[in-house]
Amino acid sequence: MSDGKTMKNYWAFGTKGWGVALAGLMFYYFWQGPLYGGSNYWFTAFNEKFGWSVPSMALPITLAGILSVFGVMLFGALAKKIGAKRVIVMCLVLAAACNMLFAVFQTLWSFQVAIILFFFFSMGYSVIGVGQLGADWFPRTKGVYMGIVTVGGLLNTATIALLLVFIIPRFGIFYTMVAFAALQLIFAVLVGAFIKNTPEEAGAYPDNDKSVSREELMKEFKAMEEYKKISPWTVKALLACPTTWKIAISLGLCAMCGVGIVQQLAQALHGFGHSTMLGITILTVSWPIGFLAHVLVGVIDLRFGTKNTCILMAFIMAVCPIILLLFGSNVVWAVIGTGFLLFGISGIQNVIMSMTTTSFGRKDFENAWPVVSCIFQLISNAGVLIIAELGATNSYRMAFTVVLAVLLIAAIIMFTMPKTQIAAPR
Repeated sequence: MSDGKTMKNYWAFGTKGWGVALAGLMFYYFWQGPLYGGSNYWFTAFNEKFGWSVPSMALPITLAGILSVFGVMLFGALAKKIGAKRVIVMCLVLAAACNMLFAVFQTLWSFQVAIILFFFFSMGYSVIGVGQLGADWFPRTKGVYMGIVTVGGLLNTATIALLLVFIIPRFGIFYTMVAFAALQLIFAVLVGAFIKNTPEEAGAYPDNDKSVSREELMKEFKAMEEYKKISPWTVKALLACPTTWKIAISLGLCAMCGVGIVQQLAQALHGFGHSTMLGITILTVSWPIGFLAHVLVGVIDLRFGTKNTCILMAFIMAVCPIILLLFGSNVVWAVIGTGFLLFGISGIQNVIMSMTTTSFGRKDFENAWPVVSCIFQLISNAGVLIIAELGATNSYRMAFTVVLAVLLIAAIIMFTMPKTQIAAPR
């Protein structure tokens, strides 16, 4: 197996390493939050209660994805100056405030603004925080780390709409959003107290690999910190690098398809003749499939390489639109198709950070990650509005046909990505 890892020690992160990994899992859970992740509930409930159109509620999700590019740039630059930990704490607090904005006003404009701002601030902990901590703590076992972290996004998808269906009729929007905001604030305090930016700072080892002495480790760490000051991978160099675009575009297209379908699964399945509740139910009961994907994809990444894993995920995602286009009116096949989708999108969430680390290494990750993430976020978050518009103006059958074509294009691009770290520009 690659990197000398065996199945037994894939998960040997050490106590401090596991603390970072589990914190990352929570960052991913809070990333989508009750507003963004609960769209399957909000879209249906508010359309019936207030008459708000689905496109008007999908629009802020797309705008949030576009504006999140600036969040990635801002918080990426800020993390280089003050460290990922401080950025994470600050953004958890600001994202909690966004939940309260909607809780207080409960109007279409507050819903739209809260989603946009929440997603903007969530970039600080979910993208920059998760990525930077992962690259520093797990430069070799990054695939397994992301397999653990991205379970948080899966848990959000599986539980948030159902929680809202259960909680809001009993306690109301205000107290529900207050509870979510309080959880984020509590977690911000825990991160500030216990999480460190690097394993060296925490007295631990990258990948929990203790094969080198502490003196040798700190010598390498200081050399890496000096290199970062003169790294040739500037923003201009990264934007001129084909690898940057190949990673961001191919994986962004896959995420665009996955996010677009998941966020509107209830409406999409309704278009195939099913009840709206079926989509919410499927997302809730299918979480073991996504969980299995996160675990397996991390191991596949280590054993067969990140590039090959990316290609595999694109083809697995493509099975979903094929099944739904052929057998979408059948409940059993609808569940099976959704299972493939959840497996694939779970895997894509794993490999975006891993592929960036593979291509640019730990030393240049903090330079490459914000640039790759900006392009990735811009593309991936267009899916909600695109699929909503296609579904509303044509049909969800047409939308799924487009999704299949896009996934095949993404897979073709992935075949041209590098398998190992690329050379720095001269």
